[in-house]
Formats: sequence, structure tokens, C-alpha cells
Amino acid sequence: MKLRKDFQENRSPYYLSFVIAVTIIILVKDIHRGEFWFSDAPRHAMDGVFILDFIRDFPILHFVDYIAQYYTKYPALSIGYYPPLFALVEAGFFALFGVSVVSARLTVLFFALIAVTFWFKLIRQIFNEKIALYSSILFITTPFIVKWAKSAMLEMPSLAMIILSVYLFYNFIERDKPRYGFYTVLSVSASVYTKQTSIFILLTFFLYFILTKNYKRMMSKDVILLSLSLFLLISPLVFLTLRYGQMNIAQSIGGISAQSRLLFLKPWLFYPRALSEAFTIPTMMLCLLSIFLIFIRKDYKAAVLFIAWIFGFYLTFSYLRVKDSRYIYFWLPPYALFAALILNEISWKIKKIPVAPLLLMMLCVYQFVLAIQTRIPLVQGYEEAARYIVDKGEPRVFFQGSGLGNGNFVFYIRKLDKERRMIIFRGDKLLASSSVFSKYLLVEYAKNMDDTYKLLEAYGTRYFVIEEESDFNINAYKMLRQALESDHFTLEKKIKLYNEDSANKNKMILIYRMNGDIPETREDIHIRLPIIGSEIRVPLKTLPNFYTPADDKISILRESFRKNK
Repeated sequence: MKLRKDFQENRSPYYLSFVIAVTIIILVKDIHRGEFWFSDAPRHAMDGVFILDFIRDFPILHFVDYIAQYYTKYPALSIGYYPPLFALVEAGFFALFGVSVVSARLTVLFFALIAVTFWFKLIRQIFNEKIALYSSILFITTPFIVKWAKSAMLEMPSLAMIILSVYLFYNFIERDKPRYGFYTVLSVSASVYTKQTSIFILLTFFLYFILTKNYKRMMSKDVILLSLSLFLLISPLVFLTLRYGQMNIAQSIGGISAQSRLLFLKPWLFYPRALSEAFTIPTMMLCLLSIFLIFIRKDYKAAVLFIAWIFGFYLTFSYLRVKDSRYIYFWLPPYALFAALILNEISWKIKKIPVAPLLLMMLCVYQFVLAIQTRIPLVQGYEEAARYIVDKGEPRVFFQGSGLGNGNFVFYIRKLDKERRMIIFRGDKLLASSSVFSKYLLVEYAKNMDDTYKLLEAYGTRYFVIEEESDFNINAYKMLRQALESDHFTLEKKIKLYNEDSANKNKMILIYRMNGDIPETREDIHIRLPIIGSEIRVPLKTLPNFYTPADDKISILRESFRKNK
């Protein structure tokens, strides 16, 4: 009786607990299933492992040297192309629960709980607890949201920081809580340090001031000072991106000139089309009906913040050159809210039963069923290949495969090799190199079969692991296969590679062994860092007993950077 009375008087904690429970149930299901299925995911995981190793080793006096050695041993890092905040949090989960795919996915679950918690709090403040409940459930049960929240990707972490930023911004501006201005700056910085594209939220805030005609507040002293503070906090990331992230900038903004891009219609239709595929049809219908009724009645004052969010995303991402349906992720929460606002817009009853709550309950149950059934594509085979190599006790291994493959293989080698003695040589760094894409800024170092044999012998590697059909029509990689099929090598093991997301689900991982004695190795390894566009030189002898400080390598690195400016 007491519990019932407490529930009737203060339902919000119970509603929020229910939302959190639904989130955990959906995202924990199948959390052990398979390996990383998207090519960026194992790199995000390796970033977390790198930060964990860095903190444990703490090579503060030789950090450049340490990074160079680490990348040489485990060439699957993405820090520099992506900001470090997610990896920093992920390192904490790796420290607590061990290095694994599950730990990486638990990190995303942690961010998902932040997202639903502050989304519920925000909607409850602006509307009421029932709309907060329904919009939160519709948001977290959307299959598109679930798919990427089950992966070790940056979409949910970025969205969580964006939602937190919007919550703090609203409390700062509309509820006159000065300390929330400082928190807003920190949260926006955190969102940008999670993924650079989160910067669109600043345009959302600007549009909110414009739509509410709150120009005086926008130009107030505290807002200006906070804006300057934000700029100072994100300026290191801006500098590093401008200095070393030219590929990232070119991919996102480069190409068509800014003036001419505004005139093309096709880029501005991409995300509206993608939105129709991200939501379930019933949710989209309720959303459109609510938006129609709100604007017909001109009762959109409470929804202005979310209208600004919609236009802030649309203007930013439609302008950017790169188009990816994944970015719809940042656009979905406001639409989940508008679907829930049908509670305010329809007061019809059938036999004294309110229609709107009934529709929303049915829709939430429908989406929950879809969410429970949503599974990320199953990938298996890379861990088995890594375990086979580690069990052989060889200190070095050569790997050539897809973008998904080299990230997974490197991650599992690092996971299984507790003493960190193994070195992984990637064919798409040594035989040829490119930047992000298989043929972008492509340089082939093996021009003929003699070059190929010399490169394969130079690093003292007995085992060579390659995927079937992952050459991207590049000659250097084709010659590698010809060499491995010669009498100098023996095909020792075939491992079934299952990729549910691939047209050819059942491929093989081929493990070759070099016959005879391993040739004497060169002392230096030459690895190209595609983000920086430079070449580093790391003596091979320092790598097995990782980590070995050596000041001379730092000077070589700096000299190399100067040469490649």
C-alpha cells in the first residue's frame, strides 16, 4: 500500500528505473555474441587497450617513442583520426573486466544509460513524466538505435554526450542555473572529444536563441565567456585535426566547393530518405501526425529546442561532403519525442479508453519486440586464427586481410599475448599503404616478385595469415598470394571465417608457414602512418621486450616529420 501511494505521488523514479531496465535488457542480450562486425569497432577497442597500456607503463618522458613502438607492434589504432574520450572510458572498463569484446560493448552500454537517463530528465522538465517515459522507450527500442548501441562504435557514446549537453544547456538558459553553463561547456567538449561531428550541437544552440528571439541572452557576458572557454577546451583537438587530420577533413568537407555544394538538391535529400528507413513505420506516422497538429495549432513553444535540434543536424550533415546513414543516429531522439507528443495532441476516447496512451503502449511493445530481435551481424574466425598463432609461440606474424580483419586480428593477438611480446606486420603497411580507403593515396612498395620475396624475408616472420579474396585488386597483394603458393611456403591451416554481413558468408583464413630457416632480419622496420602522412623508423630489436626507451628514435621521428611536411 505504501509503495502504491509513493508511486502515485512520485512516479518519475519508477518510470526512469523502468527505462533503465529496458535499456539493460535490450543491450545485454547477445553481448557475448561473435567478434567485432564493423571495421571501425576493433580500432576503437585497440584505442582503449592502448590507453590502458599507456597508463600502466606511463612512459611520460618517452611518449613519442612509446607511441611509435606501440603502433609498430599493434598497427590498428585510430586515435588521431577519432578523438580519445571514448577510448579513455573504455580503458577503465578493460581495467575492471579485462580486455574483451564484452568489455568494449559494456562501455557503450554505460553511455546508453547516460543517454536514456538525461533524455528522460530533459523531457520530464519540458513536458511531463508520461511523455518522458514514452519518448524514452521509443528512443531506446528503435532497432536502428539498438543495432549500433550493441556495437563498440562511437554513435551511442556521442549521442549520450549530446543529450547531456542539451539537458545542461536547457537548465542553464531556461531555468537560470548559472553553474550549468560551466557544465554545458564541459559536456559539449566531451561530445566533441568523443566524435568531431558532435559539433553540430552548437548550431542547435544558436538556432534555439534565434527561434526563441532571445538575442539579449545570447549576447550576454556569461554566454560569451562560456563560448570562449569552450573554444579553449576544444582548441587542442582543432589544432591536431588541422595539423594531422587532413584526410579526415578532406573526406568530410573537401571536394565540391562550399558555394556550389549549397546549390545541389541531392545532398539535401539524403538524410530525409535515410530517416524513413531508420524508424519503424508506426512511429514515423505518429511523429508526422504530431508535428502536423503542433504546427496547425501553432503550439510549438515547448518543442522549439527539438525543432532547433532537427534543423541543426540537417543543415550541418547535409552540407558535409561525406554522407552516411549512420549519422541519422544523432537525429532520432527529437522524432521519438514528437511521436510521444501524440498524448498532448489527441484526446479521443473509445468507450472511455484514451486512444493516444493505448497507441503508444502498443507501439512501445511492438518496438521492444523488434529491439529484442535485433542482432548485430555475426563475425567469427579471427580469434581462432590469433589463438593458433599465439599458441605456436612465434614472436612475429604477418597478416594481410580486409579492414575488418586486420583490426580484429590485431585486437585478439594483443588480448591473448599477455606479455606483449608478439609483433604483427600488416601487409597493407609493408607491401603497400593507403589512407582510410584501399586505394586512396596508394603507394605500392613491392613492384615485382623479387621485391615481394625480399620484403617477406626481411622481417623474420615464419607465419603468414591472409584472408581469401581481400586484395582490393592491388598488385602488391596479388603477388603476396603468388609468393605464398610457391615452394617456399606451406599452407598449414585453414580456419572458417564467417561474416554474416558479407555476400559471401563463408570464406577462409589461410595460415602459411615459411619453409626452412627464417632469414636474418633487418634491424629497422619502416611503417607509414597514413593519418600523419609520415614514415617512422623503429628498430626491430626493441619491440619483443616492449617497451624499450631509446632517445635516438625520437629524433628520427621528428626528422621524418620535417621531411614529409
